[in-house]
Amino acid sequence: MFGPDYQNPANVARRAAMNNHYVPCVECGRDVCGQYATGRDTCSYLHDDCAGGETHTDGVFCAYCR
Repeated sequence: MFGPDYQNPANVARRAAMNNHYVPCVECGRDVCGQYATGRDTCSYLHDDCAGGETHTDGVFCAYCR
């Protein structure tokens, strides 16, 4: 985890993207994967382990709210 390339700019950018790719559900505020919310079948960061969301005409919703 803290190897010699931990602070490599590409690795720093990847970790930042992984942390920032979530979007909030407009109803409850839960974090959902922004990539699933755009209709992708898998998330490029966490693959099938990411919390999925779905885009509707009135915003992004989690599985609990829609």
